[in-house]
Parts: sequence; C-alpha cells; structure tokens
Amino acid sequence: SYDLLNGKYKYDPSFNAAILLSLVPIPYIVSTASLGFSNKLIYILTIIYLKNKKSLHDISLLVFLFFPSLLFYTSVGLKDTLVWSFSCLCIYFFIKKKYFFLLIFFTLLFAIKWTNSLVILFFLFAHTILFSEFQKKLKIYLISFSIFLIFLFFFFYDDTILYYLNKTRTGQWAAGQSQFLKPDIIYFDIRLIFECLEGLRRFFFSPNFYQVESTMQLFVLFENFLSISILLIVLVKSAELNKRRAVFWFGFLIAFALMYGITTINFGTLNRWKLSVVMVYIFASLLDCSLNEKKKKN
Repeated sequence: SYDLLNGKYKYDPSFNAAILLSLVPIPYIVSTASLGFSNKLIYILTIIYLKNKKSLHDISLLVFLFFPSLLFYTSVGLKDTLVWSFSCLCIYFFIKKKYFFLLIFFTLLFAIKWTNSLVILFFLFAHTILFSEFQKKLKIYLISFSIFLIFLFFFFYDDTILYYLNKTRTGQWAAGQSQFLKPDIIYFDIRLIFECLEGLRRFFFSPNFYQVESTMQLFVLFENFLSISILLIVLVKSAELNKRRAVFWFGFLIAFALMYGITTINFGTLNRWKLSVVMVYIFASLLDCSLNEKKKKN
C-alpha cells in the first residue's frame, strides 16, 4: 500500500486501520490477537468520553456496555471498533457543532471505511438542510435542488452504479456461501423493490431458523430478536422526544440496512457490520432527539 521512497500510495482501509491500531498505547503487541487490547481500550475510552460529555442516553449506555456482539467484536483485532467509535464521534461533534474535530474524525473514518463515511456525510448534510434555522423558502429550494442533483447523479451514472453494485454482490455471495452460487443481477426496475425488501430482511433477520447450522449462528439468531426489540424501544423513545428527528435517524438506519442487506449474504459479516450501523443509530437518534427536547424546555 505504501512506497515511501517513490511517493506512491494506494488506498487500503485495512492497512490504514492497522496503522491506527498500532498507535494505541498498550504495553506490547506480539500478534494480531494483541490488537484486541487496542480495540478494547478504544471502546472504553469512547464510552468514557461520551459519558463525560453527557451525550450518552441511559439506553445508549446500557446497550454500549452490555450488547453481546459489541463486547465480543471490541475484543478482537478487527477494524469494526474503530468504525463504531469514529462514527459516533463524527455525529457527536456534528451535533455539538465542533466542526474541526468533525473533520478530523471524518477523515479517519474515510481512511478505514469510505462507504460508511460517505453515507454519514450525506445524512449530516441532509440534517443541516432539514433542521437548521434557514428561511422556509431557502430550505425548500435547498431540498429541491438536492433531490434534483441526486436524480441527475443516478441518471448519468446508473450503469456505473449497477456495475459496481452487482460486482460487489457477486463477490460477497461467493465468499459467503459457494463459488457456484451467484445472486440475481440487479436493474433499475420493479424487481429492485423486492430486492430491497429482501435486503432488509437479510440485514435484520439473518440467519433464520432454517439456516442455523452452528451454536454461533443460533446465538446470532436470538441476538437479532434482541436488537429488533432495542430498535423498537429506541424508535418509540426518540419519537416521544422529537418525531421529525426520530424519523430522520430511522431513515439513516434503513439506508445503511439497504446498502449492506443488498450487497451481503454472509451471516457473520452482516452481524459484524451491524455494529457500525445499529449501535451508531441508537446513539445518534437518542442524542439528537434528547438535545432538541432540552432546547424546547429551555
């Protein structure tokens, strides 16, 4: 990825994450398993920082401390802990309007997970338009112009989008089950609606009872029911505080669920990637809705 002598650089998210983990001040790193200690330290420091800043709702704190998969994956040498931490901090600094720190952590997130960073950037931009105190006419103009740009983007780059989408699906299907198994080719037609619904089912409910083949998959199955219950509680609580913002952040969750549900079939991969989606949604929705409710009371 790096050739410092010739000044060449190739974007490599895993290598970038490894560099960041190597900078964490732990006494020793003797193997990849040792990186689990770095991840656990990042996990603990992130929770302490957000708690000290009074930005963790009680529900968020309980989920961060006791959700099984979060406890497990923050103890192994993978980059998902960094993605979770940087995503939460990006949203925290955005809501608190500390844009310098937002830029720093967005850059770090982009270095290790560019897909998540761009989706988050899109929703932060949308949040600014929808909830900032712009004049009503200006807000309508910005929303209309943004929608026009999105349609224009899909109109000119639809073939490119479909090519990379189907290429990603083929690779994930091969890695997830069998090299002889291939997904249906996606087109911009009516079948895309059904594929989106199937993607949402995969994201939230994979594996199902008939797909369970091991104790770990059985654990993931029951954890899915736990996460759905938590998400419903968070949605209801957020809606009680602020309906518009609750709907906005629920859209954030669905967008990520569609992106990963459509492109991924492997149960373990989906469960691991949920950490940087479900946990971040819980944190963001409760934080934003709670702060907005406090402003109303004041």
